[in-house]
Amino acid sequence: MGLIALLGLTACGAPAAQPTATTAPVPTATTEAAAVAPTATSASKPAGTFSITDGTGTTLSFAQAPAKIICLYKRCTEVLASLGVIPQALPASMAELAKDASYFSQPNQIVLLRETNDEIGFDLEELAALKPDLILGWEELRTSMNGIAQVYAVTNDMNSYQDSHAETRAFAALLGREAEAEAAIKGFLDRLEAYKQLSPKDRSVMYIFFYDDKVYYRDGDSATCALLNEVASCAWPDPAKASSWSVETSIEGLLALNPDMIIVDSYGLDAKTNDELRASVGKNPLWQELTAYKEQRLLLQPVGIHSMDGMGTVGAARLLDTYMPLLYPETFPQPLTEDAIKAGQ
Repeated sequence: MGLIALLGLTACGAPAAQPTATTAPVPTATTEAAAVAPTATSASKPAGTFSITDGTGTTLSFAQAPAKIICLYKRCTEVLASLGVIPQALPASMAELAKDASYFSQPNQIVLLRETNDEIGFDLEELAALKPDLILGWEELRTSMNGIAQVYAVTNDMNSYQDSHAETRAFAALLGREAEAEAAIKGFLDRLEAYKQLSPKDRSVMYIFFYDDKVYYRDGDSATCALLNEVASCAWPDPAKASSWSVETSIEGLLALNPDMIIVDSYGLDAKTNDELRASVGKNPLWQELTAYKEQRLLLQPVGIHSMDGMGTVGAARLLDTYMPLLYPETFPQPLTEDAIKAGQ
């Protein structure tokens, strides 16, 4: 599995050639990594008891908790952020995440890796030179990294925020950061519950993207809709009942479903603002018949929304804070504050 496919892991079911919508210009990177020392919990574990099983069923074992961790796909940034762990390195296309204080403390020394156009997607010599303890990547890296670092091979089979929390807990056990994991998960669940209690739940929301001149939406079994169904309606059908989240449709298909709000991935669009998006799609009069178009709820994915998938405690919380005020401005003139969340408990 190559770079483009893995960077899109949190967009399960999207065409493999679709890059993520959150790439950023590459800043100058330092070559010194910021490692996170194991906590007292991890230090108290007997040597050799640090292990985790990856998506291929391979169990990785370590003499001590890995400290220098390279994260090569978007989903692992959510895991590490939930645990308060700063990765040693990220792909250059994730520079925006490296600079985001909601994910990683600032300033940090995250190395931004050069990306290549081959199947692997990275310079293997650069990976080896960092001398990582663990690489979060994919199975094809194992042979190349043999003797350098163990590779946790991810698979694309996560469909809910509950699955995401289970993955976070597995890494927490490996890294001795169980307390951090539980605090992050509780914080997210408290936020979700507060939105659920206040939400009218009487509007529908759909996430779509354009690829190869075709329109796709995420179905009701996607992780995106698994979260949004808690606070609104996102139960979109997949007539083919495919394992992919992505359902190909047309403007006529969208009209038949007619969601109240449509979130449009910015990938493949020249539009940089909502007005430009409306002007672009509005050239087809059928788009103007959509409720979301008429009511000004046809929206580009905002800059800075790193996860549109409803997974990861940071990304999922940001999804709620961003889209609930847009979907229900009468109820949520602004995102819920921490005081409002505590008041609802």
